[in-house]
Amino acid sequence: MLRYEPEAGIETWVMKEPDSKGGYKLRVMERQDNAPVLEYNDQLKSVQGTDWAKRKYGAIVSSVPVTLHTQLKKDCGFDGFEYDKKKMTKILNDRDFSKLKTVDGHF
Repeated sequence: MLRYEPEAGIETWVMKEPDSKGGYKLRVMERQDNAPVLEYNDQLKSVQGTDWAKRKYGAIVSSVPVTLHTQLKKDCGFDGFEYDKKKMTKILNDRDFSKLKTVDGHF
């Protein structure tokens, strides 16, 4: 393990793998326990209720674990600066990712 971030519970691992040219390449992998984030989402969803869109100062509409967010950005074409935000919204509105949402409905 290279690093551990206790607040977010993120472990960063680096693995050295041989490549086909006789050298090595480094692979970096991050892991995070998603259970605390999903529990937080359930709590927040029950507190915000159904009138979240009418709130004067808005609401938290989703909470995504850091490692999953990084992977989703890559899946949406992240180039270091930008990614396809419409594609990300479509993914987050998919019912497979409903546990990430802290409100009902689509956004």
